Amino acid sequence: MKHNPEIGPYQEHFTNESFGFSVRLSNGMLNMSQEVAQDYEAQPSSVTQDRIERVANTFTTI
Repeated sequence: MKHNPEIGPYQEHFTNESFGFSVRLSNGMLNMSQEVAQDYEAQPSSVTQDRIERVANTFTTI
């Protein structure tokens, strides 16, 4: 991954207690708002690099 090479492959996602999404990876987790997820699904080109970087910065290892 361009923003954080430590981020592993996707495994699953689920709604979290903040009504955003938590994404389980092979080696950790990412969190994102429901807005970012919806924007990415509806029109991926509308999600700016800044927003992607903010999601990448939520990465935590398990």
